[in-house]
Amino acid sequence: MGGAEVSGPVIGIDLGTTYCCVGVWKDGQVAIIPNEQGRRATPSWVALTEAGEWLTGEAAKNQTAPQNTLFGPKRLLGGDEDLPKRFSPEEISARLLASLKGAAEAFLGVAVQRAVLACPVSFNDAQRGALKAACALAGLRVERIVPEPTAAALAFGLDSSLGADQTALVLHLGGGTLDVTLLTLDDGVFEALANSGDAHLGGADFDARLVSHLLESWRRQTGRDASGDAKAVGRLRREAERAKKELSFKTHSQIHLKDFNGGEDFSEVLSRETFEELNIDLFKKTLCAVDKVLEEAQLQKDEIHEVLLVGGSTHIPRIRQLLKDYFDGREPRGGIQPEEAVAYGTAVLAREPVQEWVLITDLAPLSQGLETAGGGMTVMVPRNSPVPTRQVRTFSTCMDNQEAVRIKVYEGERARATDNHLLGSFEVSGLPPAPRGTLEVEVAFEVDEYGILTVTAEEKGTKKRSVVSFEGRLTEEEMVRMIREGEEMAEEDEAWGVMLNEQEKGIKDRLVGLNSREEVLSFEEDIP
Repeated sequence: MGGAEVSGPVIGIDLGTTYCCVGVWKDGQVAIIPNEQGRRATPSWVALTEAGEWLTGEAAKNQTAPQNTLFGPKRLLGGDEDLPKRFSPEEISARLLASLKGAAEAFLGVAVQRAVLACPVSFNDAQRGALKAACALAGLRVERIVPEPTAAALAFGLDSSLGADQTALVLHLGGGTLDVTLLTLDDGVFEALANSGDAHLGGADFDARLVSHLLESWRRQTGRDASGDAKAVGRLRREAERAKKELSFKTHSQIHLKDFNGGEDFSEVLSRETFEELNIDLFKKTLCAVDKVLEEAQLQKDEIHEVLLVGGSTHIPRIRQLLKDYFDGREPRGGIQPEEAVAYGTAVLAREPVQEWVLITDLAPLSQGLETAGGGMTVMVPRNSPVPTRQVRTFSTCMDNQEAVRIKVYEGERARATDNHLLGSFEVSGLPPAPRGTLEVEVAFEVDEYGILTVTAEEKGTKKRSVVSFEGRLTEEEMVRMIREGEEMAEEDEAWGVMLNEQEKGIKDRLVGLNSREEVLSFEEDIP
């Protein structure tokens, strides 16, 4: 939208994986904006018909050409993947954002050109940049991007009620992902202490269990397998989602689909007990994520002062009961619909003028470091470190007359550098001839508030230096996969590190260097 002055109302948008929600500050309070069907949440679905017509929301979700249909385009933002017919994730997300913008304009009766958006804690700068690009394509200027847990905390009023040295746990369980974050508030600054979750756990997984159960019930009733009937399965999936929601406030739900398969109707009474039995192992995974985030923050559960439940799947009674039991009977804070909490919080920040009084400290989603001699990864910024941050270490040369050093920068959780994601590399060259150990090189990793990593390497004597900035290109799912791999391979990595140390003491703390013959050399251990 260029640098032109833009005025008018500012809306708050939660671009969720499975549903979107929009809010606005109006008449002294937050109003959640209905879509053209009058619903307060819009499915995160986009479709392109054979006739070239774009569909979004319910219309896209209900159309019958799955090869041209996509849900949750936010998952792909910041990645390099081209979608069918070669549309980028930004273009697809822009279609969805444009429909939300249109609903806001219909509700307010004026043009809407500005927005505050929320994103997952794990979003890196590339993903946030892609989100801004999608908004620009939709005709929206982004005034601010805030982490989803912070938006939820604002919705529940924690900016005024959470005391100093107190901690809140925000459990966000939506349609496709689980995200658990610990927040503190210190002098008006929200700081994320730790974050954990599961990129493949949410309401859609619960729906899938119901669909499998109902297909098996159909097979028992008729002797026919309907799993290959795409139209029937699509109808059943929508009915399963409806029943799941109904079972949050009823003990039974009636499934009835006319002409379901082979000209026959399908009827089934589904109980809440059956639904819980089908999904209890998935429900308990939420507690595993809570355990993990507390362990990473080195906190006990009695040190959590507030529990906030966000996302439509937290309506499920068994999940709420499991969490209540986990926290020894403590009830989560209420007052806001969980599926609207993030949009509500962004709308609070979207008040005119756009609120800047809430300062936010994010977390590094993955460890960042550099390759050291022997192939090890020396971590400079550990995962879940509060950002912005700056970490510095000093090294010295280990070879006589070493002429250059190569810095290879990685992100990930594995001990071996090449098992991680390479962000890039650079060199500091032209080092003066000197005996080993006499040249000192200072390496600094600095992560700014937008997640951009800047690495500086400087030889202290000559002041020769190189500075390079890196932007992560991993999607949220890829980052979660790398964290999981780090956990699964922890024992193997530890054994590999022990072997490396036995080969040469301290080798894991030496940087990779070069001489004029391009031989791989190294730096000495960092100087105390």
